Amino acid sequence: MLFAGCRAVLPASRERLQEIRSVEVNRVVAVMKDSQLMLRFRLKGRDSYAVADLPEKGVDSQTAMAFDRDAKERFAAARKSGRPVPVLSTSSWVMLSRSVTEQLAPASRNQAVLVTAGAQEILICRNAAGVPALLPLTQRPRGMKITGRLPAAKLVPRMIAALNTLHPSGGPVLVLTGGIPVMLMLDPGAGRLTFISAPPNEVVKLPLLGASPDVTVRGLLSLGLRSGVIGTLKNPVSAVTNGGANLLSAVQSFLHGVFASLPSGPPPPLSKAAPMDMETWENRLDRITGEPRVPASVKLQIDGEQFFPDFIEAIQEARESIDIMLYIFDTDDYAIKIADLLKERSREVRIRIMIDEIASLQSSLSDPVSPQTPGHRAPSSIVQYLRQGTNIQVRPMGMPVLVATHTKMIIIDGKKAWLGGMNIGREYRSDWHDMMVKVQGPLVGWMERSFVRAWAHHGWGGDLAEFAAQFRTGRRASAGIPVPGGAIPVRPLQGSALHSDIKDSQFAALRQARQSIWIQNAYLSDSRFISELVKARYRGVDVRVVVPEENDSPLMRANVRALIPQLVSRGIRVWLLPEMSHVKAAIYDGWACVGSANYDRISLRVNHEFNVGYSDPAAVAALRGDLFLKDMARGREVQSVPDGSFASKLGDHFLQVLTGQL
Repeated sequence: MLFAGCRAVLPASRERLQEIRSVEVNRVVAVMKDSQLMLRFRLKGRDSYAVADLPEKGVDSQTAMAFDRDAKERFAAARKSGRPVPVLSTSSWVMLSRSVTEQLAPASRNQAVLVTAGAQEILICRNAAGVPALLPLTQRPRGMKITGRLPAAKLVPRMIAALNTLHPSGGPVLVLTGGIPVMLMLDPGAGRLTFISAPPNEVVKLPLLGASPDVTVRGLLSLGLRSGVIGTLKNPVSAVTNGGANLLSAVQSFLHGVFASLPSGPPPPLSKAAPMDMETWENRLDRITGEPRVPASVKLQIDGEQFFPDFIEAIQEARESIDIMLYIFDTDDYAIKIADLLKERSREVRIRIMIDEIASLQSSLSDPVSPQTPGHRAPSSIVQYLRQGTNIQVRPMGMPVLVATHTKMIIIDGKKAWLGGMNIGREYRSDWHDMMVKVQGPLVGWMERSFVRAWAHHGWGGDLAEFAAQFRTGRRASAGIPVPGGAIPVRPLQGSALHSDIKDSQFAALRQARQSIWIQNAYLSDSRFISELVKARYRGVDVRVVVPEENDSPLMRANVRALIPQLVSRGIRVWLLPEMSHVKAAIYDGWACVGSANYDRISLRVNHEFNVGYSDPAAVAALRGDLFLKDMARGREVQSVPDGSFASKLGDHFLQVLTGQL
């Protein structure tokens, strides 16, 4: 009775999957009804039925077949009222792909065009015989130069044009590939391409814990031994001070949530005041942070399609060093592809990686939204996987006294770097909305200095090693790095339990802004931050908040649902994005702040974080236009909220009390 009405999914045997990949076109029947594709495979001695949900948004998307217990009945019902979908053979796929690759392949065998579609990075090039070929970016031969990039938005029209010469029906067409993914669905009318994969492997997991026995043991060892006991013993000073600061901030937030009150009544009209003077503001930040601005070029890379191909190329082209500090390095198929490339390059360049072992283990317990490669078996420990048979130096970052290093920082050869919200995994490549900032110039040396200190802290020397590293690096790391063309003044901002430039600068901006405050974050829950947003709106400031409609955290999902009525009723405009957004960005009048820090207590007051701030008009306009305005255009603005309802009152209590504890 507990499972009555639930949809039961059958694991697909390896033999059946192999049969499906090699099935002949006349043994596949496809029917589309609403946003689902129903499939019947006439296999040896039996029929198999599968269902694939078809995503409705995006130029290209990914989905996976599911062999449901009731798929046969649903297929039969769909044949009566659904739309038959023509199925083309693998030979048609060969002709289709050859037509597109011949158009795009450069004449030289040493050149290639990079195509990004279906959460993959594929090179279109020529093989030794001069014939157009497809090659994964991670297998790019040394010396091959990428001469162009083709995102899915430009690739799909070419594929549809080639399809029309083979099958000019104008409607959706299913194409068998004979490989991975198993099928492609092209819809000329909608201008969309859907990659359809076979079901993933079934993994044995322990009840309640949701993990395999091996992963569970490693998780307990990491939490209890490495993060707890060892982390505290080698870092006694920081453990005591961070623990005390963490506890104090929790008490302060709780008291603020209980006793603070938000302004009520109709909000005033928007002010026509001029924005704050940036020169005066930057001078004030000099006093707040104690750190000068550093020259750097700044390039936004929004979503995995922009960031990961660039990151992979940088790994391949590194000549001296690759330094990576992340919160999560996942174990899905995409993350392992990056790990394998790093392992290969470790034979030639120095690679140092720091990751939060507990966060990575926790992330590996949940499957990504987009389908993984069939047959992929995740390693039980990414730390062990990276170390095995390579020269990679890996240091797991512990979480003693519940203080984590949440920074995302990647540095290549000490010359170019990335910071922002992305970790390594399929979620960040294709499932979530996120952003990284690529920087070059003297700021990279400043970031390298920060990395070296963290590397020392998380080694066996702990607090003492970090103290020594602080004096060794000094400020000279940035001196020899040339200033690139188009560089702007950028202010590095760090956060920790003892002191946070990120918190201090943004709270000052919240109180100083005169014209507009735009925020995007999935974890907006710090009660003091929210109070300042409301107070700013009652000063006449145009306050806008962009949050995801869904959230990877159930607690944050509940928080946002309770928070939205309180914001909207007080004149703050709120937009809901259709997918999970992991972006951390803000614009206060003409000052931008981006990086790894969320707007919750943990990021603002406890964790180690890294952000940058800048007020260059062109750079701020790029963030406003490329991120905020585009997201507002595709998101849904909340227009009204129930007035005086029990849910609204409960939400107000939730906002005032619960968010004070987060």
